[in-house]
Amino acid sequence: MRNQLNMITPLSGAKQYDSSSVIKDGLVSLNGFYESTVPFSEAYKHYNKELEKNGWKFHMKQEEKDGTVSYYFKQGDFLATITFLDNYHFLFNLRWAMLGV
Repeated sequence: MRNQLNMITPLSGAKQYDSSSVIKDGLVSLNGFYESTVPFSEAYKHYNKELEKNGWKFHMKQEEKDGTVSYYFKQGDFLATITFLDNYHFLFNLRWAMLGV
């Protein structure tokens, strides 16, 4: 799964300020929290291009009442999510989950 993550070129100038992971039966989830010097529209364009270049397909967009916006991409059993926490902070998540577990 880290190979999948390494294939996606990070946004130039974005600084990772935190990370987390969950690894348990039937689920692997990797999170990176970033601060960017460009607005989320530019960050989204970058990750949309990178994901599509690596075979990911756009799945859906979700907007929350608190103003966060998440974009979901799928590739087989993998799900990538970019969640914009505000205009200059975002979370990039890569997840694999075995169905039925």
